Amino acid sequence: MHFDLVIVGAGPGGLMAARTAARDGLKVLLVERRKQISRVRRYCSQMIRVGTGGFSSRKTPTDMVIRSIYVTFDIDYRSCVLHLHNLDDEVTVTYRGMLAPYCNETWVSPAGCHFSTEAADDHLYGFQIDKGALLAGLEQECRQSGCAVQCATVCRDVAESEQAVTLKMNGLHGTETITAERVILADGAFSALVERMGFNRDRPAGGPRLKFLTFILDRVESPFSPDHYMQLCAPSLFPGQINLGLWTNRSFHLGIAAPLFTHADLAGVLDRVLKDSPFAPWFKASKVIDRLGCTMSLRPAIWEPARGRVICCGDSAAFAETAIKGALGCGYKASRASKA
Repeated sequence: MHFDLVIVGAGPGGLMAARTAARDGLKVLLVERRKQISRVRRYCSQMIRVGTGGFSSRKTPTDMVIRSIYVTFDIDYRSCVLHLHNLDDEVTVTYRGMLAPYCNETWVSPAGCHFSTEAADDHLYGFQIDKGALLAGLEQECRQSGCAVQCATVCRDVAESEQAVTLKMNGLHGTETITAERVILADGAFSALVERMGFNRDRPAGGPRLKFLTFILDRVESPFSPDHYMQLCAPSLFPGQINLGLWTNRSFHLGIAAPLFTHADLAGVLDRVLKDSPFAPWFKASKVIDRLGCTMSLRPAIWEPARGRVICCGDSAAFAETAIKGALGCGYKASRASKA
């Protein structure tokens, strides 16, 4: 079977690319290794910051000119619309899920001393969302736009020729080979396909590989408002900050990260934070209802993510720079580039 465009990976970037291409009239196939796109079982950011900032940084990580994507929200009582700005066209995403505001980011010492990154709490800092709900909405819009979606399918190989791109995939119906005019690789930071196609050849290794762990808690009784994203500092327990913030279904997440080579017992550290730390009173009534983790390599971005008939998109091309809103913008731009 032949397609105009095949997208490998159904995160925010891949879904946005698939939706955009299908709405542009292309014959599109979206391939995802997970059985259910909206089921997120790894720890990943679920915060969208207002303005151009991503994660905690507001600094441009290079001296090159970058077109930052920024987001505004139209909020209704049933849903909200995310408007992506600084693209060629007006681009919107309808979202139906939890939308919890953050008004500040606050750092707290073991003695209770604290400071906030914003001078006041009367401006929105960002929103905590339900990433599963975001993915579910985008998937539905992809299907409604005519995009074919194939889950539980792993793309094993990509080969490019002057005529087309050939993809070999393993799925529910065995091994199959398809061809496409172009391919977008949006299959995550550790994409074997990006490596195989040579995009990482001149890419610096970057910092150490990190491991993340977060406990999902049913409640927290802190002296701070829930609309503050908390950074807890307890050097005697852990040399880095300990993140505390909102999560889906009115729950909270308590998480840390450390270099993989340290063999740090992240679960043990979080247990001590809950039971034997200056912050333990905050968690005396808390119950751990889930645990999520992941690993990540903070590699620099791929500065030439398009080559021939193949485009890298989202975390496969740039991890920290994309977050959620950046991934949506990358998916849109990659789709438009593949049509040109």
